[in-house]
Amino acid sequence: MHPMRKFFPALCLLAGLVFSAAAGAAAFPPIADSEKALTAVAGQPGAPGVVLFRKALLKFRDHAREANSRMDVQVRIKVLTEEGKNLGEVEIPHGRQLRLDNFEGRVVRPDGSEQALPKDAIFVERRSRSRKAFVTRAAFPNVQVGSILDFRYTLYWDDFYYLEPWFFHDALPTLHSEVIYEVPASLVVQVWGKETSGAKIQSETQKRQKGTTYKVWMDDLPGLPNEPFSFPKEDLSSRFVLIPTHIYLSGDAFPLLESWKQLSTLMLDEAYKSFLAGDRLAGIEAKRLAAGAGKERRAQIRALYEFVRDEVRTADSTGVSVRGVKADEVLDQRAGSASEKSLLLFAMLDALKIPAKILWVANRHDGRAELEVPNPTWFEAAILQVEDGSEILSLDPSDRSLAFGRLPPYYEGTGAVVVDRKKPEAVILPSSPHASSLQRATMSLAVDADGKLAGSGELALEGHYAWRWARAKETPEEAIQLWLDKLAELFPGFEPSAVTVAEDLREQRLTVGFKLDQRAENVLGDEVSLLPSRPHVATQPLSLPPEQRLTPVMLPFAALDETRLTLTWAEGFEIDALPKEASLETPLGAYSLAVKADPAARRAEVVRRFGRHKHEIHGQENYAVLRKLYEKASQSDAQTLVLVRP
Repeated sequence: MHPMRKFFPALCLLAGLVFSAAAGAAAFPPIADSEKALTAVAGQPGAPGVVLFRKALLKFRDHAREANSRMDVQVRIKVLTEEGKNLGEVEIPHGRQLRLDNFEGRVVRPDGSEQALPKDAIFVERRSRSRKAFVTRAAFPNVQVGSILDFRYTLYWDDFYYLEPWFFHDALPTLHSEVIYEVPASLVVQVWGKETSGAKIQSETQKRQKGTTYKVWMDDLPGLPNEPFSFPKEDLSSRFVLIPTHIYLSGDAFPLLESWKQLSTLMLDEAYKSFLAGDRLAGIEAKRLAAGAGKERRAQIRALYEFVRDEVRTADSTGVSVRGVKADEVLDQRAGSASEKSLLLFAMLDALKIPAKILWVANRHDGRAELEVPNPTWFEAAILQVEDGSEILSLDPSDRSLAFGRLPPYYEGTGAVVVDRKKPEAVILPSSPHASSLQRATMSLAVDADGKLAGSGELALEGHYAWRWARAKETPEEAIQLWLDKLAELFPGFEPSAVTVAEDLREQRLTVGFKLDQRAENVLGDEVSLLPSRPHVATQPLSLPPEQRLTPVMLPFAALDETRLTLTWAEGFEIDALPKEASLETPLGAYSLAVKADPAARRAEVVRRFGRHKHEIHGQENYAVLRKLYEKASQSDAQTLVLVRP
């Protein structure tokens, strides 16, 4: 057995200690006079609090002499405003691999009185039964403006490295953020850091008899911006990590994470090889499914994908590692992590002699993968790529809402790594065109002689819009009730009824039919007023002017919204107000509102379209364009169509 085999299962189970982590010390240090006197942070007016310091001491296990690694953490926060009182609620993730110990805290109030964190104010909650993951929560008592909160704890783990970066920034301004790594002489590491705020990461290195100490810190950091559609905190914070490249065991050097090629080899030859070794039943099942799908290769691939997606439950676990199980065990248990399901599909495809590539992918809502250095914890899961003629299919069998050959929006456009012994490759995953994610509302409404609106409509969702709602409920009755409630939100003042829901998961399409009747209390009799842009009424989410926006914009996905309304009315009514037509074309998207009215025929038609062509927007100039587009849409969508009876 390769010496690294037993270390890899924990590689992706150490995630989570990001913005709740702090720095280590044996006791609470005394509070400085400057900390007592601090009432505001320069350049951060109105900040609810400030991180006075966050420190960590990471002592990596000396494999020959020690049983585990440990991290002593400590943080000190000062409450500056009434809003900051909620900073007294703290949570720390931990679990089977990352064990929590010695959690203590205190609150020091402005009058100098001090109170230890009571034991009955500390709660442990299970976050995931399958992963044996927990979170410890603490509520500091009687927190006041001017209070200083101290807490400390220790984390233990069995491996001799820690691959999660140290994040220097916080949502609060931070006066000092520091991490010290004690690395044994048996471990060779590569240093990696990324600066995002203009401030430089400071560092000191000290050689010791038993290894090397790395001290890394940053001072006077602004709080991370809280802006609409911002990138995640993991991308906005400056960060630092040590990547283990070699380990010396009994005098011999063994390569670890010196390159993507070496990391791929370790995973493929150890963890993945062991998983795929037990795939006899998976092969039998693959051949059975293929026989039922026919001779066409694409149909066989689809049958295997849909089986793994639908028949094998996705366990609550992330990361590219596996649990030490084999493919047949996942098949027999009908449950596995996202990566285990992909590897099961890999084994089944292999039984049919259909080659597939394993890709490691990162969820862009949890931070991008930094492809400059090999680190498996950048990634959320493994998926597959399969060539089908001239088309490359992306297969993620972990998501029951995802159609064959499609990617969820949070993977699109992100960096990924093709896992390969000879030629691992960094790739950018494709993004679907905006028009493929469509939500189109088609409605026909009529005003009767009493001035009441009624009619029918259809809401057609495609692409990511359909993915968002696919299999939202287990039974048809539950799906109908879901859309009854949703339509009541989309059409205030109306009573929806006769709802039908038709889902075509293979085409990633969902169609909702419905009827609408205006509520009696909203009928005015001699006047009818409605927003013809419903149900897709845009609002302006980008409130900050361009010169104040600090972060790029990350929309959920590129998309196209469309409304087509036909309105007729009874004799005796006439048009009092029509929306003005509008149009704006930009490189980032387009908006249009077209209105056609025929008073003699007592008929009007309105077609509204709003497309966002990209899901990521960088730079102030592009931000200004996108903001202008949303402004145009929100102003135009606010226009009403009014009928009156003279």
